[in-house]
Amino acid sequence: MKKLTFIIVLITLFAAGTALAEGDAWKVISSNLEMTITGPGAGQSYQLTPLSPLKVKVKGPGTLELIFAKNYSPKDNAKAISTPAIVSVYLGMEKVKDVKIKGAKQKKRAYSAQKSILPGKGYKTKVEIPEGEHEVGLVVSPAANKGMAVQIAFKPPPAPEPAADMVPLVPLVPLAPPSPAEAAPAPTPAPAPAPEPVKDEAPPLVPLVAPAAPAPEPAPEPKPVPEPAPAPAPEPAPAPAPAPAPAPEPEATPEPAAVAPAEPAAEPSDVTAEATPGDTQHYVRVSPFVGVNMPLLSGQGLKAGPLVGMNVHYILPVWEERISLGLNVSYSQYGYTDNVQLATNTNTIPVDISLKSIFIMADAEVTFWQNDLIALFGNVSIGAVMGRGGYTPDPGVGQGTVTGYNWWRTGFAARFGGGVMFRVGKLAFGNDFWDIGLCVDYRLASVDFDVEEANGATNTLIKNADMGGLGITLKTEFQF
Repeated sequence: MKKLTFIIVLITLFAAGTALAEGDAWKVISSNLEMTITGPGAGQSYQLTPLSPLKVKVKGPGTLELIFAKNYSPKDNAKAISTPAIVSVYLGMEKVKDVKIKGAKQKKRAYSAQKSILPGKGYKTKVEIPEGEHEVGLVVSPAANKGMAVQIAFKPPPAPEPAADMVPLVPLVPLAPPSPAEAAPAPTPAPAPAPEPVKDEAPPLVPLVAPAAPAPEPAPEPKPVPEPAPAPAPEPAPAPAPAPAPAPEPEATPEPAAVAPAEPAAEPSDVTAEATPGDTQHYVRVSPFVGVNMPLLSGQGLKAGPLVGMNVHYILPVWEERISLGLNVSYSQYGYTDNVQLATNTNTIPVDISLKSIFIMADAEVTFWQNDLIALFGNVSIGAVMGRGGYTPDPGVGQGTVTGYNWWRTGFAARFGGGVMFRVGKLAFGNDFWDIGLCVDYRLASVDFDVEEANGATNTLIKNADMGGLGITLKTEFQF
């Protein structure tokens, strides 16, 4: 079945396409869905799926830039999102490269008209296009089960610099050598002088004296008769000089249509495409909350009160944006009943004490664990509290002479909390804009209140009035 599917995909990929219109550099000639990406790397994209290859007609020369983004669903787990997919790139009928595209989330990146899937982080690769019209085909592996976004751009080659004027070269033609008939005759050597003739003279008379046996005189050597010098042989005609090789002519720039450059060689499939991460994004989170504050005291008649406030945080661009710093401002109120001894009565009487607090604290929040559905977080805060305390006698006592007073006091405050956030925004809209969660925190704050009678006769000190308590709040977050 997989083999049949692959054959069908290839037939679809290499089916004949339409020609480019006048002035167009590229055109998608397959019927792939177009979708607009918003957020980082916004622009028009085409959907590439295992059963829907993408085919582009492009006119070279130039560079075709392709940016791939693997789609994922907000409900996918981390493993499903990060599984890489292989995109095979064809130039005509020849595969030129395999590109591995890793799945990765990209905050604030979405489709304008589709919320069930999101485009991941973009990865870029380039295909060199030779002169003329060509078809580039893209086929993706089944690992991209939710498809892949492809953004396309084309860059023509840079304009060549104007060449300097060249002086045309005149070919050197060698002169023909002279023929032997026309060659100058060799100089004839001068003839040797003729020998002088021998004169016939009478020998002189010698007296006859009986000489001693003289040694015989050597016979005179005859003078050699010089032979006439032979006529010099005619010198052979000089061999014609070899014709000099003509100077090489400058190579003419080939016409673009004459020679097509070699197509790029295929690259191994484990080569990861050049990543194009988006610019660093900066986010602010506003988190209003409302709930109840309950005193953790041993007194009687504990009364829970409201707890409302807001966190404003800057999300640090580290550790997958799990850390944020900001400000916590909140208001809480609760009450309890305690026995106070007054001057008009030696016995203690129950008094209703009410405490109202305004907290202003620096806050840090860390997300310990998260997935596409929930996130677990913790908070630590430190700052100041401004409290207002007062009391009123219990109506059942009947001490009409006792009235209550209110005072404002300030003190130190700390807060420790945590909770769980439900990512309803991602489930409903495919983004991180809106979350709802439950938070539990405990506030440590104590303020001393002086409580006195109406007539000022006796001072009773409420020492270390607990202004904190256990808070349970419903929290919502908006991220910008």
